[in-house]
Amino acid sequence: MQRLTLTHDKTDRNYLLYQPANYDENKSYSLLLALHPASTTADQMADMTGFESLADNNDVVMVFPNAVGARWNSSGAGDVDDLGFL
Repeated sequence: MQRLTLTHDKTDRNYLLYQPANYDENKSYSLLLALHPASTTADQMADMTGFESLADNNDVVMVFPNAVGARWNSSGAGDVDDLGFL
């Protein structure tokens, strides 16, 4: 599992990236974004789901993004552009 950061709207956003154990950069993979529930984190979501085995067995790349302040802006009314980040 890699911990990575990108900048979106002048805000550093972090996420976890999991590639299957047999990852081959010349092969195509499905991508699954696993959004954590409110008041939790990407680390907790990865621990709760056990999706790493799903990724290994089904050629899936997993991304566990972190929300700002542990809450997603699902209504679009806040200042954080989660949709753009995702």
